[in-house]
Amino acid sequence: MLNEKTAGFYGFKTSDAFSISLKKYFVSERVSKVDSQVWVTAVTLWYWRLVAVDYKHDWLDRYDKAHAWLKLHLKGDAQLEEEILESAKKFVVEKYKVEKEVFAIDESFVSAQKEKKKVLKKVKKEEKKRLLETKIGKHYAIYVNIVHTRLFTHDFTFIADTTVKITRAQISKTVVLKHITCYHKEGYVKIDNEFAKLFTFDSAHSFETSLRGHFKSERVSKLDIRIIGTAVSLWYLRLVAVDHRVEWESSYKRSYAWLSAQINDAKLEQEVHEFAKTYIIERYQVDNESIKADASFEGIFPFSPFEYNYRMYADSFKFTKNH
Repeated sequence: MLNEKTAGFYGFKTSDAFSISLKKYFVSERVSKVDSQVWVTAVTLWYWRLVAVDYKHDWLDRYDKAHAWLKLHLKGDAQLEEEILESAKKFVVEKYKVEKEVFAIDESFVSAQKEKKKVLKKVKKEEKKRLLETKIGKHYAIYVNIVHTRLFTHDFTFIADTTVKITRAQISKTVVLKHITCYHKEGYVKIDNEFAKLFTFDSAHSFETSLRGHFKSERVSKLDIRIIGTAVSLWYLRLVAVDHRVEWESSYKRSYAWLSAQINDAKLEQEVHEFAKTYIIERYQVDNESIKADASFEGIFPFSPFEYNYRMYADSFKFTKNH
C-alpha cells in the first residue's frame, strides 16, 4: 500500500514523494492506469529479489503470496504483468544500484521457482487423482491442498475435516522433492504454513502446538522450534521417505550437521532425536519393516554428533595412512 510507512521504508519522506518517483517509471499508458498498490507490490517483489537477496527464507512465503495477489489483481493479463514488473525492476535497480553478480543469483532464484511450480503442479495432480478415486459412502473427498481435504454433502454443508497423511506406501518422489525445498541453505527448516501442510496441519501455529505437546521434557521444550522442526523433518525422511533416500540424503547430511552444531550436547541431541522419532512413528503409524530399513542408515548417522565426528576423523586418518 502506498502510504507514509511504505514511503519511509523506501527512503522517501512522504507518500506523495514516493508516488512522484514511481510515476517516472510506470509510464506506459496501460501501466500508468493501474492502481498504485500494484506498483508498490511489484517494487516490493523486486526489492526482495535484488536487495534482500540474502534473506530469502524470511520473505519467500510472502513473495509467493504477493505475486499470486498481483496476478489475481491483473486478472491474468500476462503482458500487463510483464510491463509492470519490468518497470518495478528498473526502479529498484537504479535506486539501489544493484550490482551485476546479484542478477546471476536472481537467475538461480527464477529457476528454483519454476522447478517449485512444476513439483507443486505434479504433486497436486497426483493427490487430486488419488483423492477423487476414493469414495466414502455418498461423499467424495474434494481436494483442497496437498494433504488436506474436506467432506461435503450434496448441498455443500460442511461435514467434517480429515487429513490425508502421506505414508511410506503413498509417498512419491515429487512429495519428497517438495519437502526438501523447504530446507534453508544452512540446513534448518522454517516452520511456516507451507511446511506445516506437508505434515497435514492447517497452519504453522497448529503444527508448532502439536510439536510442543510431544517434546515435553524440561530441556528439550526450551529449544528453538527450528531445532525441533528440523529433527522431525529428518525422521520423516528416514522413516516415511525411506524408499527415496537417494533424493534426500545430501539434504539430510547438511541438516544433520546443522542440528548437531546447534545443540552441541550429545545427551540432549539424543533426547531430541528420540522425541522426533517417536513423533513420526506414532503420527504415521510406521511399521517394523520401515524401522528395520532405517537400521542401515542409523549406522551412518548415529545419534551422537561426537561419535559421528569421530568416525569421520577415523575414516580420514585411515585414508591418509593408506596413501
